[in-house]
Amino acid sequence: MDAGWAKLRAPTQTLSLRSQETLNDSSAGVVFRLNDSGYYAFLLSTSAQAYKADELSFKLVKRTFRGTSEELVPWTRLPAKQIQQEIATGIKLTVECRGDQISLFVDDQQVGHARDTTYDSGYIGLATLGTARTIFRSLHVEGTR
Repeated sequence: MDAGWAKLRAPTQTLSLRSQETLNDSSAGVVFRLNDSGYYAFLLSTSAQAYKADELSFKLVKRTFRGTSEELVPWTRLPAKQIQQEIATGIKLTVECRGDQISLFVDDQQVGHARDTTYDSGYIGLATLGTARTIFRSLHVEGTR
C-alpha cells in the first residue's frame, strides 16, 4: 500500500498519543472479518513529518455498526528504517487470523497481536481515512479451511 505520505503537506488534524506527541490522522489499511455487526481494521498512520523523523504507527480497531469502537492494539510506533528505506515504494500489511488470534505484520515483520472472539468470519476490504489517495496492490487472500 502507498498512501503518498511522503508527499503530504503539514497535517491539519492530529491524533493525541499517550506521550503527548501527535500524528497526522491520515491512515490506510485492511478491514477484515467484516459482517452485519461490524469489523476489525488494521491501520497504518503517518505523515511526511513523522516519516522524516523515522516514525510510523499502526493500530488494530474493532468497530461495530452501532457506533462503538475499541482499540485492540493502540497506536504503536515503528521506526521507519526498521520497516523499509523508502515509504514511496509501498508498505506491505498482513493480517493472519486463526480462531480468536489476530497477528499483524508490516513488511513481513510481526508488529502486534491480539485475541478477540467478537467476529469469527466475514468479508475483507480496504480502508483509507483522511488521505486523498491510496494505492493498494497485490491483494492476496488465503483461507485455512
